[in-house]
Amino acid sequence: MNEISIEKHLTDMLAALKRGHLVSDERFDQLFFKATRTLSSRHWTPLAVAVWAAKILGADPQTRVLDVGCGPGKFCFIGALTTPATYCGIEQRLHFYEEAEKIRTSHNIARIEFYHGNMVDLDWSNFNAFYLFNPFLENVTGLARIDQSVALSLEHFNNYVEVVEEKLAALPVGTKVMTYHGYGGAFPSGYILKQKKSIGTNYLDLWVKEERFLTPP
Repeated sequence: MNEISIEKHLTDMLAALKRGHLVSDERFDQLFFKATRTLSSRHWTPLAVAVWAAKILGADPQTRVLDVGCGPGKFCFIGALTTPATYCGIEQRLHFYEEAEKIRTSHNIARIEFYHGNMVDLDWSNFNAFYLFNPFLENVTGLARIDQSVALSLEHFNNYVEVVEEKLAALPVGTKVMTYHGYGGAFPSGYILKQKKSIGTNYLDLWVKEERFLTPP
């Protein structure tokens, strides 16, 4: 196909997804650069998983979902096209951030924001729902390494998990967190596992903060 035909194909695919018609991962991943597509089966959320997670997290138009370690934005794009919520992704690899922004602007996909940086430095109080697809795993296994553009180590893994636990603990009652393949840590007091769905290659777990435990005087 020539460039015009490819763009029409992608536009039609996005329109079909917005109307509620599921498409294959192979078709959806045509949005991304070839090198990015080769990483999809291991590192990007499968479309069916993303649709289900977004349905649970993003039913309310007032919801702002943060995807921690969003890569090229696959989950955010699917969520914004299939639910009324706003989806935000934080990504430390500049080339993935730039790719996500290019897709967002060229296809005029609304209710999406991307941030370049480390989730450690982001204020999580601006969001009321979160999605984590085991974002720190590559720090502890060479098989999951994406590329050489960021430093990886067990120390980073432990620090990131500790930071997530601290940030989640500080969030208000009603906060929702969806994990796929977990995130490497535990949930703070007050978070209740509300749903556990077997899908794709693992489980989608929905945690909701229902009560705040106060420190005795």
